[in-house]
Amino acid sequence: MHQLELFERSPDARTVVEPSESATDALVRAARRTDVDPLDRENRVQDVVDGDALDQLFGEARPDRDQSRAKLVVALWDRTFVLTPLEVEAYRTLS
Repeated sequence: MHQLELFERSPDARTVVEPSESATDALVRAARRTDVDPLDRENRVQDVVDGDALDQLFGEARPDRDQSRAKLVVALWDRTFVLTPLEVEAYRTLS
């Protein structure tokens, strides 16, 4: 499935990034909402993206700043995650 086809459907989970939460923690929380237990997986977020860099990139979510338009797409745990400073969407990868 092409990435564009994936985004034509609704996400399997959408998680709002809490003000005191890191982007990495929000990604893990979104994964759990799609029945993925990150602690039960061999690969980790850090195997795909530098968690510290991710958290620095998004920093604190502030809807009034241009930074809120930043978007990162990460493929992990048979899911595709779309991260912004304000939310994380999770899509199950279909075969």
